[in-house]
Amino acid sequence: MSTPDVSLTPVIKFVVTTCACGGIYALTETYVAKKREESGFWNCPYCQVGWGFVESDLKKLERRLAEEKERHAGTRTEVEEKRRQRDAANRRIAAQKGALTRLKSRIASGTCPHCSRSFSNLGAHAAKRHGKKNRKDTRQ
Repeated sequence: MSTPDVSLTPVIKFVVTTCACGGIYALTETYVAKKREESGFWNCPYCQVGWGFVESDLKKLERRLAEEKERHAGTRTEVEEKRRQRDAANRRIAAQKGALTRLKSRIASGTCPHCSRSFSNLGAHAAKRHGKKNRKDTRQ
């Protein structure tokens, strides 16, 4: 059994173009379609005059819309990051306020913030035990 010989020949379609100089030349359909899609240009092979397709208003608007969407997404990301930073700072401030309030309450009740002992005269104790010369924590 023999296999038949099959030969394939590609079909290339051309667009014949006439230039203002009178020159006639051909371009492949795929080349012209690509230039139309990309708003591209080509030159006449005889006089080098530029020919091609400009970007349509629709394509310009689509491109501008895509750029604005990208810019907007970047701005949104920045805003989200700033919100996270603000919230983290607010949490830190609230935690510091709480710690300060607890410390004030302990001092008001007569508990020494250095050694955690209770005294009726906390000021005298702090001056005697935790004065300027004795800065180390002397917990007993």
